[in-house]
Amino acid sequence: MSQIKSVIKSSALYTILGFMPAAANFVMVPLLTEYLSTEEYGLLSVSSIFQSFIGVFMILGMDAALSRFYFRYYKKRKLLHALYSTGIIFILLLAVIIFLVLLLFGDFGLQLLFKNDRFHFFDYGLPSFFEAVPTVLYLIMLAYYRNEENVKMYALLSIMSLLAIVSGVLIGVVYLGMGAYGNILGKAVGMCLMTCIYLFFFYWKKPIIFRFKSLKPLLNYGLPFVPYFLLLFANSNLNKWIMEREFSLDELGQYNFAFQLASLCSVFTYAVYNAIGPRVYKLMSEDESGYKNESAIANLLKLFHIIVVFVVVSEIALIAPVTEFIVTNPDYLNILNFVNFLIVMWLVHMYYMLYSIPLMFFNKTKLLPVITLIGFIIGISANFALIPIWGIIGVCASAIIIKFTISIASYWFGKQQKVFHAEYYQLGKNHVLAIIVFASILVSYWLGTQLDKRWFYLINMLPIVVFGIVFLLFFGKDFKTVLNSFRRK
Repeated sequence: MSQIKSVIKSSALYTILGFMPAAANFVMVPLLTEYLSTEEYGLLSVSSIFQSFIGVFMILGMDAALSRFYFRYYKKRKLLHALYSTGIIFILLLAVIIFLVLLLFGDFGLQLLFKNDRFHFFDYGLPSFFEAVPTVLYLIMLAYYRNEENVKMYALLSIMSLLAIVSGVLIGVVYLGMGAYGNILGKAVGMCLMTCIYLFFFYWKKPIIFRFKSLKPLLNYGLPFVPYFLLLFANSNLNKWIMEREFSLDELGQYNFAFQLASLCSVFTYAVYNAIGPRVYKLMSEDESGYKNESAIANLLKLFHIIVVFVVVSEIALIAPVTEFIVTNPDYLNILNFVNFLIVMWLVHMYYMLYSIPLMFFNKTKLLPVITLIGFIIGISANFALIPIWGIIGVCASAIIIKFTISIASYWFGKQQKVFHAEYYQLGKNHVLAIIVFASILVSYWLGTQLDKRWFYLINMLPIVVFGIVFLLFFGKDFKTVLNSFRRK
């Protein structure tokens, strides 16, 4: 029981801190939907894809390398500072090189990548680039303080990021009235200022160091991650890119808005994973075989599964009334016809997170690019097969299929590599719970197409009601035990 309490407390902490960047977008929803058309929201999606793409080449796996070598040098503070200083300067040098390349070939590349004729490098591309640079450095900073277990600095950076983004958007969109361009420019200026302030204090009383001796191991470790990160980028942005190619900017904007709201699930999902994951790895590493503490590991994975399913059905229950309350532009309310499919995508993604644990622990990470590539190929096929039939619903269904594919692939490779230990995954009842909930979500969607709109809120309550009934039937006794332990304390 103490383990469950610890997980809940840690999850709450990671949720609050991890929610900061997502909170910026959520807090701005009423303003953005009031001042931006759905077409302009589509331009924000294009900007996001562009930033993610150049970010891969700007960081070159440096984030993974710095996190890896942190634990080698964390007791040697001068060497650790030299390592991070070298990484930061190298990223800034890469940013300069990428900027020069984009000045020459940026518009040509954007014309190849995107269909629309509004997003050009010398208007939307420039502020997008200058938003990407501090964002990359921000992720490096967060990882550093997470490894340091310095919660105060981690929280401070998260809050500074929130303030930078919100103030930038308020000035660019509301005060200056510059639409999507003002949104991107405002965030770029805000994030750049925040990063400059941070770097000033990071180097306060510390030298600015760049050592080729430190750079070489970072590149040796980080560069092999680049193909994987490119595949991950392609997989993560595939549906948005296809939306941009096959649909209008207006429809892309609606999809982007729905995706942002649905991604609130990911904040809670990864918060719980960040709390449970280290405990699982620690239990697995207590003996050479990694098969010790099977019951404890199985209980943690069961708990993770139940929490994620609960988060999914909770957001489905709340999404319609909350969206209609905070959104004033009726053009955005069309997302209520398909947003539930994007929310349930995170239920399927949970299985990838579960089944990739043995691959990570037993150093089978070379298989991750293969798994991602399989998902990418299936995703392309699914999109082009389903879009002519179901339109935007087909895009959402393809997103679920991608997540399902990489989950199955992770499970299969784990079995083939003989690192999948069945005793860890005593999830029989959990699987039944997930299947029944998934079926109830499909039923609620079908009912929504058949009944009057006034029943919409009630229909969306069906999955959480089903979850509650099945949960009490399967896990009622365990739940009572946990409640009693809290009461006793």
